[in-house]
Amino acid sequence: MSSAAPPQVPVGDAVVDGAGWETALLQRLERLCALESAHQASLNDEGRHLIRHAIFATFVECRDSGIGPAAAKLLGEEPVR
Repeated sequence: MSSAAPPQVPVGDAVVDGAGWETALLQRLERLCALESAHQASLNDEGRHLIRHAIFATFVECRDSGIGPAAAKLLGEEPVR
């Protein structure tokens, strides 16, 4: 019985292994950024604070899981080495 490699999944401009927690984190970060962008005009201060906090918390979780460079790329930032 051979173990197949996980599928490659596009997340933003990056392509990551399609299995595991890391992929779910990157997809969550991408979704939160899309929500912020789509609802920017209709969010009040509290709504902007909440979505930005969710993005930050997810980014920190990505960084702590070892996928900080991919998360930074999703946010349009240069990865810190």
